[in-house]
Amino acid sequence: MPVIKHEITISAPIENCFDLARDVDIHTKTTGNTREKVISSKKTGLLEKGDRVQFEADHFKIKQRLMSQIIELDRPYFFRTK
Repeated sequence: MPVIKHEITISAPIENCFDLARDVDIHTKTTGNTREKVISSKKTGLLEKGDRVQFEADHFKIKQRLMSQIIELDRPYFFRTK
């Protein structure tokens, strides 16, 4: 299975960055070009361990449903999804 690792330096507290990365509202606001919308029960707020979120979006003119679940979380250092 491929692993994607991306690092960037941001001049902000680690807690703020971590919370923004798991914020459902921020995600939908930053994906306007694909018209993503939440179609699961967790529609707003911060994702926690065990939470699932499902999005519907248009990618390459094809409507897709994308689901993610937080399976590990160690705030503010990492979270893992499946």
